[in-house]
Amino acid sequence: MPDDASSVARTQASVGDDPRDNGRSNPPHDSATPDAASASESESPTGRILVIDDDPNHAEAMGESLELAGHSAEVVTTGSAGIRQLKLNPYDLVLTDLKMRDVDGIEILKSAKVVQPDVEVILVTGHGDVKSAVEAMREGAYDFIEKPVDLSDLRNKVGKALERGWHVRRIRELERLVDERFGLEGIIGDSPPMQRATEEVRTIGPTNVTVLITGEPGTGKELIAKAIHNTSNRRKQRYVTVNCANLRGDLLQSELFGHVKGAFTGADKERQGKFEYADGGTLFLDELGEMPLETQAMLLRVLEEKTITRIGANTPIKVNVRVVAATNRDLEEALRNGEFRQDLYSRVSAFTVHLPPLRERPGDIPLLAQHFLRRYAQEHDKTDLEGF
Repeated sequence: MPDDASSVARTQASVGDDPRDNGRSNPPHDSATPDAASASESESPTGRILVIDDDPNHAEAMGESLELAGHSAEVVTTGSAGIRQLKLNPYDLVLTDLKMRDVDGIEILKSAKVVQPDVEVILVTGHGDVKSAVEAMREGAYDFIEKPVDLSDLRNKVGKALERGWHVRRIRELERLVDERFGLEGIIGDSPPMQRATEEVRTIGPTNVTVLITGEPGTGKELIAKAIHNTSNRRKQRYVTVNCANLRGDLLQSELFGHVKGAFTGADKERQGKFEYADGGTLFLDELGEMPLETQAMLLRVLEEKTITRIGANTPIKVNVRVVAATNRDLEEALRNGEFRQDLYSRVSAFTVHLPPLRERPGDIPLLAQHFLRRYAQEHDKTDLEGF
């Protein structure tokens, strides 16, 4: 591939005045000496770049300059071709002219952010279009560069854009690893049943589906519920717990849905319920099988309509809450005995995670023993304990 000087010379010889775009008659030029350019660019990351410009010579000159800097540059000469390539191939950066015959750079930017949200976009613009380029930056473009294009400045901005993109992806990967590690914190076990349970958590965590966790007392149902919240998109919002076995009648309904002043004996002031308090986050309903039938009907209505009505009030309140429930009861037996509603069971058991008791996974006992040994050793400053 020829060097920058020959590219510029070829472009100067072949590009004439074009009234369609300010600066189109001014070809790219390189203001940096070769040594200075190579020194600054050796420190920048390289990437796969899509160059879009309906002036073929201008596009080729930019593409060749970027390839000399170590990038992989693909050149297309229509906006529509650029959009097609974005749908077919992944890119780290898009370098696009702002004004083109068929599809302009703003449309390229919008399409790029839909198809490849993490891709960086730099616009090439004439002097008279700077205002449009600034608007494009508000739409998500990384930067713009004015014509006539200084190839050294172009390579510098491309390097910085790729570096930012690399950092963004790295941060997201670290967040994913942290979520994977600490989102499941406290869940201990390497047996096939526990591996299956943790895999189910990773699968359903990022969704909004209602989850029912079943298992005997002490199997870790609340740990699984917290892990589902921590691996979801709601993890930065509240995680709220209600034990349905601890409260009865009006008290449980008030705890869940809130009440207005005077709604029942002892309701001396207005109170927000847990559904409102958990809005945007996750509500964990422990011991769901102990919930009275009347309250079950109210819960079903909330799950169906996404609204609650405070006890004693008439005005519904919209809520956005993910419900995770747990029970140690056999709800199918409760259905047969008329102690649990079929319609509510269908709602809450859309996805079920079952936790087996420890006697069914004895291989996890050494792991749990070591975990508690380390935990209590730290609590009591016993650093000399090595094992059993």
